[in-house]
Amino acid sequence: MRPSREVSGDSYDFFPVDRQHLAFLIADVSGKGVPAGLFMTMLHSALRAVVAAPLEPGACLTRVNAILAHNNDACMFATAFLGVLRLDDGTLSYCNAGHYPPLVLSGDGLRRLPSMRQAPLGLDGG
Repeated sequence: MRPSREVSGDSYDFFPVDRQHLAFLIADVSGKGVPAGLFMTMLHSALRAVVAAPLEPGACLTRVNAILAHNNDACMFATAFLGVLRLDDGTLSYCNAGHYPPLVLSGDGLRRLPSMRQAPLGLDGG
């Protein structure tokens, strides 16, 4: 038996939080293979456990970070961008944990979404 090298830790996900909010995640885990896939599964599980309205994406990712950093002897980490779209007025709140700032395409053209890049998830439980 040989470990899979085809599984990766890239992830794109979206899910409704309640009737007014849609959350979406863009993330990438360090490494490849089964360990990266399992770490991403932990990230998804932790995120869905902590996301609730009223939403503050930074607070959600802080809690996810603490969960992932606990007993992380392999020192795996994930970069992540969590956005929460308010469906009634189109307001977007977001937090960027070490991921590249996303691009936004609008009537004004293509631009980077302004954000302060925070540390990746899983390295520091602080």
